[in-house]
Amino acid sequence: MGLNLHRVTRSAIQRINPDVPGGVYVSTGATTNRGIRTPTFAQLRTDRLQVQATPHEVLHHLNALAQAGSMCTVYAYGALAAVSRPAGRGGDLVQLGGEWWAVQHVLEWWEGWCAVTITRQVNAETLAALLAALANGAVPIAGGPTP
Repeated sequence: MGLNLHRVTRSAIQRINPDVPGGVYVSTGATTNRGIRTPTFAQLRTDRLQVQATPHEVLHHLNALAQAGSMCTVYAYGALAAVSRPAGRGGDLVQLGGEWWAVQHVLEWWEGWCAVTITRQVNAETLAALLAALANGAVPIAGGPTP
């Protein structure tokens, strides 16, 4: 096993920017009922996540997607995945402080940890409420009621 720089620097980072509690939900595919696909997820774990602002250089390389919504960078133990249609996987979710975030891009992936950019999603109390709000490709009205 190689040198895990994340583990080496973790304690120093914690003194400046402590981890926050969050849930990690990994996509398990989708179910289809009468032609309507509904994504399914498994809660991987409740974890302590390192949340940081996304640097300008990363936003630039992500084609200025920061204009489309709130983005952050998360460092987490394990492997999170953005949507990869050829691989048939991805679309993982993170819950931070009662807010839902979708994994958009994997910035770094190493043995035992990863860095990903996440984008804020519709606010919902539970995963089921989030999926219901987005059912059939619905686009909730900004500022409207949350499920």
